[in-house]
Amino acid sequence: GGFTTRAVAQSTPSLSSANTITVTLISNIDYKVVFTPESPQTDVQDLFITISGLVGTSRASTPSMAITAVSASAVGLFRPTGVWDQATGTLIMEVLQIDVFAAPSLLNPNLAAGVPYVFSFAIVNAFDSREYNPMFIQAAGTAFPRDAFTGDYVSKPLVASSAAQVCTCNFAPGMVAGFTTRKIGQLSPSNAFDNIVSITLLSNVAMASTTLRFSGLTGTDTPDRAGVANIVAVPIEPGHPNALFNEAWNQTSGVLLLEIVLGTRSNVTYVLSYPLRNKATGQEAVTTFISSFAGIDLPDRLLERGPGNAATLLVNDFLSKEVRQATPSTRGDNVISVKFQTRAALEVGTVLSIAGLVGSLTPSGTINITGVVTSEDSPSGNSSNATGNVTGNMTGNVTGNATVSEVVLAPVFDSNDVFGFTAQWFQASGTLLLLVLQESAAKVDYAFDVTLRNPAAGQRSGDVTVGTTGPVRTTVVQMERAAGNAAPMLVAGFMVKGIGQNTPNMLAENTLTVTLSCLSALPPGTDVVISGLTGATSDVAAAGNFTTLLEQGGGGVAWNASSGELRLSLQTELPPDEVFILHVNITNPGALQESPSVSIETRGAVRTERVAMDKGPDNEAPLLIAGFLVANSSQSVPDASTLNTISVTLQSNAIIREGSTLVFSWVGLTKAGPADANTRAITSTSGAFSPTADWFPATEMVKVPLVADLAPRVLHSFTFT
Repeated sequence: GGFTTRAVAQSTPSLSSANTITVTLISNIDYKVVFTPESPQTDVQDLFITISGLVGTSRASTPSMAITAVSASAVGLFRPTGVWDQATGTLIMEVLQIDVFAAPSLLNPNLAAGVPYVFSFAIVNAFDSREYNPMFIQAAGTAFPRDAFTGDYVSKPLVASSAAQVCTCNFAPGMVAGFTTRKIGQLSPSNAFDNIVSITLLSNVAMASTTLRFSGLTGTDTPDRAGVANIVAVPIEPGHPNALFNEAWNQTSGVLLLEIVLGTRSNVTYVLSYPLRNKATGQEAVTTFISSFAGIDLPDRLLERGPGNAATLLVNDFLSKEVRQATPSTRGDNVISVKFQTRAALEVGTVLSIAGLVGSLTPSGTINITGVVTSEDSPSGNSSNATGNVTGNMTGNVTGNATVSEVVLAPVFDSNDVFGFTAQWFQASGTLLLLVLQESAAKVDYAFDVTLRNPAAGQRSGDVTVGTTGPVRTTVVQMERAAGNAAPMLVAGFMVKGIGQNTPNMLAENTLTVTLSCLSALPPGTDVVISGLTGATSDVAAAGNFTTLLEQGGGGVAWNASSGELRLSLQTELPPDEVFILHVNITNPGALQESPSVSIETRGAVRTERVAMDKGPDNEAPLLIAGFLVANSSQSVPDASTLNTISVTLQSNAIIREGSTLVFSWVGLTKAGPADANTRAITSTSGAFSPTADWFPATEMVKVPLVADLAPRVLHSFTFT
């Protein structure tokens, strides 16, 4: 005989959950468990039913596993406890003897043929998902005949081991639910991008009336959403229906709840896509988990995230973004050096844009770029870890025409591998566009150089920005500009370049005062050259705080009287944006002179264009030597001993200051009178002349005091008799 029905089922496939195993047995023969078996067909002295194969549970071995009768027929059938072995998943149950003292033939069987006997026992499911392991049911005991020598009943199998009858559903005993495939990725690491998060799931059980919980999706700009049945999971394998979910999304916690409306099937791979908006700022990929509740309960399990840019909610930004230049010289062929590192890889077709390099004389068009390599190994493909650490920085000062190789530090990798050897240059906006031809590696420094012609006039370094467009979009941010003369597109020039004098008087000891302030530093080896100081004497003397920057002992000042050129050789760096004063002592020439055109430039380590200096106003204009452009006189009558009116007309090239005295005299004696007076009346429409002049009869000289400034380049007249 045997068990024609040997059904085994479970209450839940939930992981780590308390689970009830329910067994239904129906025999095709009667069994009587009695003390003195008589019939070899039905009578047994003892009967043990063994259920085996329920492996992988968390229920520890015990000699007293509780057996619970489910059907009325099973009440009192078994001993209340059985023996449970965790390792083999075996439960041994003993069928109780009939507790009646009577001949077996007079007793009803305690395991009757055709009667369902339903009982259960409790286990704890495994800590991880498990597939169904084949289970078997058998019965053994002692029964007729007796042993000929001892008289004992013989132990023998009564029901052969047969496979348990189980469903291929969630209730197969020992099957523990879980996602055997649980992957998550994204469409793009672009900033401020409407991203698609893709989740791939395969469970070993069917999922229905359950809510899936995805956690760890933090750092998005997607606001809270709830109650919309719009999330569809599509099966990869054909012939299966879509699954449908109600969504509930919490931005702050980064938790997505998907309540199953139309369930999934077991062992079918589903892909669901969920829209999330990336932040405008960069972030590392997040670690995400999946769990479920309200049906099949599963604890958090790590979701396997995609590689490289597909890593969940990885958002690109620039981890480093440095820019510097080689020289601030005007019209210099300047090497602009760029070093950058991105959090994500730059995919093929992405455009790196560097803007703000304004002022260059280089025309728009295709321009060469040179990759800078300081490591033998250049990474390729999508990498999340740099292969070396960058040491040093790019903030040092560049003085003179320094080469880029002196300031780029290891390890950096060849940008030509990524961008090729050319870029597009737009002069007006100072923008450089580089197209990604081969995917870059993430978190790796790349460096390249590009040569631009500096402008002819000085300028300050402005903001330089960097960003990307195309497959990987990155928010435009300011680059980190090197300091000092290495600041990109800083071009040397004098923002203050004044020159003046303290007197326009002929043959006077004069002091020229030069006031200078430069946009950039002027390093040692730079000559400041002032030209156009014509007419001065052959000897000069320099003073002022500017001289502290010069070679001492007179070697820092070179004066060429014939050309009027003053060369000042710097021995110490002239810092930017500081005002320096230079006093140059000279002797004025002895003849009228207009102020010459005076210019300034630098030569040597830092070169600047020659530009006109800002001259002092009026009499302070350098090497303006005062004199009369017009000096005429006339008389009213030529008759002897007659009152004569002398008329004087003057025009000067400089202001003749109040307090000065005009001296009018004749060459030789004229015998003019009066001999007995010492003043003469002055008549003039100008208020500059004193109404009374001093008259010296002996020398026939008239001295006219000025009571106000006499304006230059204007005709002034006065008369006296």
